[in-house]
Amino acid sequence: MQASQYSSYLTQAKALSIRQGATRSQLAQVAALEAQAAADKATISRKLTQAKSVNALEKANVRGLMLATGLAYVCLIEIFAPLAGQWFRSPDVTEGVRIICFVILCQPLALTATVSLLRKLRARDVALAELLSSAAGLLAVTLPMALAGEGWRAIVFGVLAQIGLRTVLLCWFAREAITV
Repeated sequence: MQASQYSSYLTQAKALSIRQGATRSQLAQVAALEAQAAADKATISRKLTQAKSVNALEKANVRGLMLATGLAYVCLIEIFAPLAGQWFRSPDVTEGVRIICFVILCQPLALTATVSLLRKLRARDVALAELLSSAAGLLAVTLPMALAGEGWRAIVFGVLAQIGLRTVLLCWFAREAITV
């Protein structure tokens, strides 16, 4: 993990939590956890991309293990979501955390599809999936909901739509079934 990435995560965590009275050590812990999660995903992706060969069984194993880990994270998030609501003194945070945690379950599918495309040197398809999903999530979900006065729900459901569409597009471009 590069120092600049850690610093970036710390800055983001500070900006989000400064109003809530979090201490610097708590912010550093949050930043460290976020940085480690990003590094773990990047490591798996890099190892799969750089391997001499990756067969369907190996991809299925990676998807299965990541899905199992994701389910464990989702369970933990579901258990501790009420604590987030108490920490931020807002019961709406609990609902938002519980909803957004399902993004974790799309990551194994998107990761293996991205690796397949990158191994075939089809980075253009990856970029196109990113662009289309970002535009669709923003224009079709986030903006209409925000204009309708939905507040934080607009962002949460916009991200869910973006990640879901990105996963479907990546699997379609890679010609991979959305299975484990």
